[in-house]
Amino acid sequence: MEQHRDPRRSIEQFDATLLQVMKQAKALSYAGRYRRLAPEIRRLFDFHTIAMLSMGNYWDKLNPAQQHILETTMRHYTIATYAARFDGYSGESFSIKSSAPLSAQVSVVYSTLLERDGKSHDFDYLLHPVDGHWRVINVVADGVSDLSVKRAEFAHVMKTKGFPGLIRRLNRHIARMAHGQ
Repeated sequence: MEQHRDPRRSIEQFDATLLQVMKQAKALSYAGRYRRLAPEIRRLFDFHTIAMLSMGNYWDKLNPAQQHILETTMRHYTIATYAARFDGYSGESFSIKSSAPLSAQVSVVYSTLLERDGKSHDFDYLLHPVDGHWRVINVVADGVSDLSVKRAEFAHVMKTKGFPGLIRRLNRHIARMAHGQ
């Protein structure tokens, strides 16, 4: 799919893909949703930056192989999360409320998922340019920063169980999502 130089268009395209997957969720099953979302998520998210920011001070303590393992595992974790959570359709719709630059290098796109009953969920995507394309570095869902949650969790796990424990924990989460848990 075409990549966009406008962060708003990138999120509109992603929201459209999510909606298609939601509408076909039962026929696709978890594995089908995962396969359908994987290329979109790989295109849109900057897993190198997300991994680096999630690790905080621990990032520089990882060797390049560990950094690569973490980026790959986080990519699978993110795809698994979307495949598990967007598992049905009941008349929902997405809309972009607005977008704005936060700095010369970061923009935010405010997206809303509206349920048929009028309840809404806000998804604020923070993006930065990579090779001329806008890539997601954080998602704030209903006021909760995914990056902040990961950073706190990763610091705790690194302190108590080290890098192997962190990768085991992420892989267990991926396995549970694949089995509907």
